[in-house]
Amino acid sequence: VRLNEPFREAQILATGGFGARLARARGLLLRANEWSEGDGLDYGVARGASLTAGLDEFYGRALPGAVDEREYVSAAQVYARHALVVDDEGRDLGEAAWHESDLVQRLPGGRAWYVVDARTLRRSVRDRTVADLVDVARAAGGDVRPAVEFPFALPESPKLVEAPFVAVRVHAAVTHTIGGLRTDERARVLAGDGRPIPGLHAAGADAGGIFNGGYGSGLAAALVFGRIAAETALA
Repeated sequence: VRLNEPFREAQILATGGFGARLARARGLLLRANEWSEGDGLDYGVARGASLTAGLDEFYGRALPGAVDEREYVSAAQVYARHALVVDDEGRDLGEAAWHESDLVQRLPGGRAWYVVDARTLRRSVRDRTVADLVDVARAAGGDVRPAVEFPFALPESPKLVEAPFVAVRVHAAVTHTIGGLRTDERARVLAGDGRPIPGLHAAGADAGGIFNGGYGSGLAAALVFGRIAAETALA
C-alpha cells in the first residue's frame, strides 16, 4: 500500500448474467441457475458502466417442458434442423440461421411444435437418435402426439417424407444471456466514454458482446475471461 494514494480493491463481477430475470419477463423456461438475476449488471451500471448490444438475446435450448436441473442437457430437443418447426396454427417458422439457439429465440410465445417423420426418427443426433430424444420428451411429461391429430394441415416440407409423422411440443428455455457489461480485452468494465472503470472487471455472462449475432461457447468465454479478469485484477 502506498501512502497518500487511495486504496481500491479490485472487483470481478461474475454473477451469471440476467437469464432468470429475462426468462421471467418473457414467460420462458429457465435452463440455468435461478440466481442469475442481473446483480452484476445492476452493480456495474450503478458504477457508470456501459452496456453492449444484444440485451434481448440469449443462448438457450428447446425443452419439452419444465424439467429437473439434472435433465437440462439430456432432455433438450436438439434436432430442429431436421424437423419441420410450426406454430400453433401450422405456420412454418423456418430454420436456424446460425445455431439452433437462434431459432429457439424466435419461437412465438416461446413455444412451437417439432414435427419429424419416420426417417428422421432414425437419424443420429450426437450420441442418440431423434427417436431417443422424443422418448425422453414423452417420459418427461411432454406433449408428444401423432401429427395427424393436429386441427390444421401441415405445410409441405422435404423434411416430411416417410409416415408416420410425430409432433413434439417444445418450449424455449434460457441458458444464459448474451448482452451485458461492456468490457475490453483485459476484462475491464468500460464506462460510457470508453475508459476502464478503476478496479472493476467482469467475466462469464456478466460480460456482454462476445456472441452478438451468433453463438460460440459460454463456458469457454467464462474460462478464458475469468482467468484474464483475475490476472488483470492482480496486476
